Amino acid sequence: MRLCPLCGPGTQSYSVSVHGTDPKQNVFASSVVGDKIALRAINGYYMAVCYNCWPTSNHGTPAFFSAIDTTTAESLWFPVNLKNGNWVLQGSNGMYLTRCAGCVPNGRPIDFAFIHVASPDYG
Repeated sequence: MRLCPLCGPGTQSYSVSVHGTDPKQNVFASSVVGDKIALRAINGYYMAVCYNCWPTSNHGTPAFFSAIDTTTAESLWFPVNLKNGNWVLQGSNGMYLTRCAGCVPNGRPIDFAFIHVASPDYG
């Protein structure tokens, strides 16, 4: 995941894209808040569920680096251990964070983070 400034026609500036192979460019700080975590990008904003922030997408619940702190439910993620060595993040809407290929018309890159999968075992 990466901070992607102005990468498409969103209502917020900093989308969460899924691209790149250099882990040094994926700089995040994490915080534990109770039984949840918060992820902060290098711009200082926290990754959050952002309702209708991609108005032209075919899915309505993307992730954006749009929260200024961890006081809202949208900026907190519940980590779920799948018991196979993998973890997934559950958003405040009860759905799971996933990559969505081609879900943002005119978005560059083509893969962005959305919170729209009902089961952590999807895919």
